[in-house]
Amino acid sequence: MIPIGFFSEMHLYADNGTVKENIVDEINYDREKVISYLEKQKRLGGCPRAGIDCVTGKEITPSFLVYSDGENEWCDF
Repeated sequence: MIPIGFFSEMHLYADNGTVKENIVDEINYDREKVISYLEKQKRLGGCPRAGIDCVTGKEITPSFLVYSDGENEWCDF
């Protein structure tokens, strides 16, 4: 599995660098189409740990779910 959206600030098992290293000025994809795709995939499990905003460091959710499309995995926050 390829973990996507996991940044060093999250202190989880995967580290794709800092969120600031991954911020872009402009996206080149259909945002709503991507979100729809991500939401329709298989849920692998839930985590009772808080989801943290990597930019502000503030808690954005008290727990989160992990999803996969069979190749990639990501959190729902």
